[in-house]
Amino acid sequence: MIYSGPELNQCTANHSPLSPVSILKRVERVHPELPAQIHGTLRRNWGEVAERCKRLASALINHGEANVLLVDTEYFAMAHEAVALSGRDLLVIDIEDSQGPGGDRIGSLSESVWR
Repeated sequence: MIYSGPELNQCTANHSPLSPVSILKRVERVHPELPAQIHGTLRRNWGEVAERCKRLASALINHGEANVLLVDTEYFAMAHEAVALSGRDLLVIDIEDSQGPGGDRIGSLSESVWR
């Protein structure tokens, strides 16, 4: 560490653990007007993304269990945040094509659970 000393010990004044939920809440509060998603012609700022994530999280809580299959689009990112907000588990299945675009076989399959 470049700087050291008792005044730099982690405490509530200078350290706060980050999570997807805490980052979303902070950026919604501090910079709601900044761009969060750009996908083709779609443009959403952090305020809009946070609102959509909260609505999806509420639906997940009220519905119980939900299964969603998404490709890597703006909806995938919102699903990650909404599931974290709802306190549910997210199972991500990442399928890669080892031969690149246009390949004819699946290269790998990996699973991870985000809490």
